[in-house]
Amino acid sequence: MNTSAALDRIRTEFPGLEWSNCRRLNSGADNIILILDEKLLFRIPKDDTDKRRFSTQLRVLDALRKRVGVAIPRFDYVSHDRTFGGGPLLPGVRLTPARLNAMGQAHRKSIAEQFGSFLAAIHSFPVSSARNLGVQEADKTMFRDLARDWVQWFERLRPQFSPAERRALVRHLACITARRHRFSPVLAHCDMWYDHFFFDPTKKTLSGIADFDMELQDPAEDFFGFWDYGEDLLDSVLSAYGRSDSGLKSRSKDYWVQRRMGALFAGITENRKRWIRYGSTLFKHR
Repeated sequence: MNTSAALDRIRTEFPGLEWSNCRRLNSGADNIILILDEKLLFRIPKDDTDKRRFSTQLRVLDALRKRVGVAIPRFDYVSHDRTFGGGPLLPGVRLTPARLNAMGQAHRKSIAEQFGSFLAAIHSFPVSSARNLGVQEADKTMFRDLARDWVQWFERLRPQFSPAERRALVRHLACITARRHRFSPVLAHCDMWYDHFFFDPTKKTLSGIADFDMELQDPAEDFFGFWDYGEDLLDSVLSAYGRSDSGLKSRSKDYWVQRRMGALFAGITENRKRWIRYGSTLFKHR
């Protein structure tokens, strides 16, 4: 669906809504994301599976709103069939690694505590209640299946990499293909990384978390994005999280490697420079 068609859908569903400017975000793989007048964000899922998931997300977000201490998406405009909607932009600016690393230790610790409390709140949401709201359980074989896929992609793309890069990728692939994760599923956000984190630059506090994919999943999946800020920050988040899980940190690193590798391979295949930059940080980690 092109931008014009998406705007026509919004006009049809919400004839009283007016705007002067619109921009489309390019980061949405599963959704068309439109920003109207820099005030409202509309999310239009691209396929039937994501449309059904959107309806579930509306119910779960409402159930979580009072449990978490930061702003989460609110959809004031919902289509009659509950397959797409829009609402106010989350407050603040993106909490990039550069912004976080420029802060003092006290502010970094405070933000880590906010992240830990947020994840403890959603991971303690009753699994039975999440199922009743329509949240699906993640495929427990997906990590292993994706690891096999990345091996095949690597073989196809091998000529694109330098000898040092090949050695790094082989090392990472050997680690993730050998893993056998064991965990008790929780309600998980499933896309926790800095593109979805917002902070108040004046107060130096976390102000919002966006883009909930939400599945019953390994809790470690929700910690992969903190590796982008550094292991010290991750350790602070884990300390504030407080829930006992001895293998959580190592599993979170596996998910980080998997995500970065997927971005790198897909970025090269589809000529997506941003994805390539994101995935290339694999070469800096052992």
